[in-house]
Amino acid sequence: MAAPPSDGYSQFREVARGMWAPIRWLLGQTTEGETPNRLIGDQLRIQDVLNRYALAYDSNDLEALMQVFRREATLITSRGTYVGADAIRRNYTWLMEQRESSFHTLSNTTVRVLANRTAWSVSYFHVFQLAKSGILQASVGTYFDRLVKEGSSWAISERRITGNLRYVMASEAGPPRPSSPEPTYPETSRDLMAEK
Repeated sequence: MAAPPSDGYSQFREVARGMWAPIRWLLGQTTEGETPNRLIGDQLRIQDVLNRYALAYDSNDLEALMQVFRREATLITSRGTYVGADAIRRNYTWLMEQRESSFHTLSNTTVRVLANRTAWSVSYFHVFQLAKSGILQASVGTYFDRLVKEGSSWAISERRITGNLRYVMASEAGPPRPSSPEPTYPETSRDLMAEK
């Protein structure tokens, strides 16, 4: 079994233990010595990394998803720990093959940028997924991340994903809806979904 390659992984491993402990730890961190403009800029860039992850995953863009991780990153999931780009790629390839579609929402994102080009972030996620089996399910959990800055870009070095709540959504038809008003044009949003 490969040893975790990241120099910050041992710290991440200790901090990431428990359900609420990482969040309490993160909220206790302060950013000293950073100018407000640089701090805000870094926080926005990190938020962009997190958003790019969700958008790339949901749109089945494996290459864009891999760009948010450092090559030697560690990913901890409820199924195990994946170390390095090849293992992380295999994980997401498998996940994308299990579903027809998914939609992520991130919320309560909190970021702390530290002086040593390291940042920590926690987010809640809520994801709806339509499995290949036709089951519509949703799950709620957290992303706890350690990010590293290289040049002006941030990337995830370690990520722990918790799945705290999972539920199957009913797909039964409800009562019929009344007729909608006549549209101006017959083109629908479904027409725009078709790939060219």
